[in-house]
Amino acid sequence: SYQTDPLINHFIGKYFVRLGVPVIPADALPGLEDVNLSDLQVRVRSNSQAVLYAAAKVVANSPHLELGHIASFGCGHDAVVCDELERIAGQAGKQVLVLKLDESDVRGPLRIRIASFVETVRQERQPRRGANGANGANGAGFRWPAFSKEDARKRTIYIPNLSVGFSRMIGAVFENSGLHVRVMPLADDRAIDLGKLYLHNDICFPAQINVGEFLRVMETEHPDPDSIALGMHQNCTTCRAGQYAMLARKALDQAGCENVPIVTTGSELRELHPGFNVDARMQVQVLHSMAVLDALEDLRRSTRPYELHTGDAEAAYEQALQALCANVGRGRSAIFGVLEDAVRAFNRIELTGEAQRPTALVLGEILVAVHPSSNYELEAYLEKHGLEVIGTRLSDFFHGGFVISRAEAQHWFEKKPLLRSLVDKTCDALFVHALNTAEDIMAGYARHRPRVNAREIYATASPWIDKIHSAGEGWLILGEIMHAAGHGVNSFVVVQPFGCMPNHVFGRGLTRVVKEVHPHVHVLCLDFDPDTSMGNIENRLQMLIMNARELERLSATAPSARYPQRSSPRAGVPPHALS
Repeated sequence: SYQTDPLINHFIGKYFVRLGVPVIPADALPGLEDVNLSDLQVRVRSNSQAVLYAAAKVVANSPHLELGHIASFGCGHDAVVCDELERIAGQAGKQVLVLKLDESDVRGPLRIRIASFVETVRQERQPRRGANGANGANGAGFRWPAFSKEDARKRTIYIPNLSVGFSRMIGAVFENSGLHVRVMPLADDRAIDLGKLYLHNDICFPAQINVGEFLRVMETEHPDPDSIALGMHQNCTTCRAGQYAMLARKALDQAGCENVPIVTTGSELRELHPGFNVDARMQVQVLHSMAVLDALEDLRRSTRPYELHTGDAEAAYEQALQALCANVGRGRSAIFGVLEDAVRAFNRIELTGEAQRPTALVLGEILVAVHPSSNYELEAYLEKHGLEVIGTRLSDFFHGGFVISRAEAQHWFEKKPLLRSLVDKTCDALFVHALNTAEDIMAGYARHRPRVNAREIYATASPWIDKIHSAGEGWLILGEIMHAAGHGVNSFVVVQPFGCMPNHVFGRGLTRVVKEVHPHVHVLCLDFDPDTSMGNIENRLQMLIMNARELERLSATAPSARYPQRSSPRAGVPPHALS
């Protein structure tokens, strides 16, 4: 649409024509269908991306063509595309004119940039290599070191953080399977700077966080590159997360870590790490452990604001997390036994007797929602200022993927292999069973707030959005808000990386629907990136905190709509544990 719609591209072609430069749309170049794209350093996610990459290669091999690319301001997908276009053109000694456009109709800066680009090209044309030079450089792609079965025995896989608990749990599952694993420290300011240094400025903040965590370890500890590997998640093909492994490979190469293999949990790059595979047994361990981990997070969040002795909730959580990591390979009963012990431990924690605080649900893009460094310690800030936090659950995020996959086959007739259909159906059922088991155990907790699974979350959002909308967190954001708002939660913080277009649509874009149904609730959408001003974030959070207190005061005079307490025996619970 940028190339063909003058209202979007602000008639940009005429500025080139006035300078004597004819303009050809990318899809009008001949021979695009014959261009080999196998050496790209990104994954091709759509036909339009394939056209752009093919056009860049045609331009790189022609002494008569130059490349200009119109991008949307703040579009995460365009950041990946621009980076690859510049790499392809750079191999031929060429530059790409990238013009980021939005609704602004101020055309003076556009004219200046176009005129400067045209003049620069004219000056460089004489000494530049021709098509033959471009052919030699083009087609190199990545030198992607494989992770072999021998590597699995001798290398340690460094795992970045999703949440601290999740990464420790997944590391325990990998170690139980015979791998050597180290979970890296949470990103500090230097790690964020390194991620920003070696990745495109518009690349997803979570990618910068995770790559930065690894580069920070390399900078401070200097491990032997021949004895380590980096583990990266690879999911969500409709957003930048589908490119994380490729982005990490590029960053590591530029940082001098060319010999460090990258392993992923996705299926696309499996041939590059034959020594690393998440088999069915490991997946079931992760599924059960994740249900328990989410429950442990709920225990910690609902106890910590009211504890009489500071640190009791953290100590009980840490003890339970260590027990969970020690029991991941001992079967379902042992894993859920950890939760039973944790419920008893949290019930024993002495509380202050403080009345129920206003609650705020923190949700959004999954890493920013649960990674403390990426959201600037958001939960701690809200608790410090008198709120109780409800967190999004990782199990709902992963369960939702199987719910969506089944819906694609059942309602939209997408053909899936029989094995994939069986896996989707089985995992959907296993998630429901595991979460129900955790819920039954949690009923014995004095401050238990019932939670529902991804199926029920979708049912809440279904009047407004179809189940197959899977970009970003999709219907999970709307569903979680609608369900919680219907049970007495009035304040919501939706967090996302700057430029995360899917969550801008499904998070910020659907707040109008929430306000139509629940006009009193406060939904605050916050964008985070390496340069986010905490002053700005704090000002907006203070407005939410003040509003939450007022809504709590008003709701105290009305019939309670809070999450209903499930009836269950409370034997052995001290009186001060109930408030």
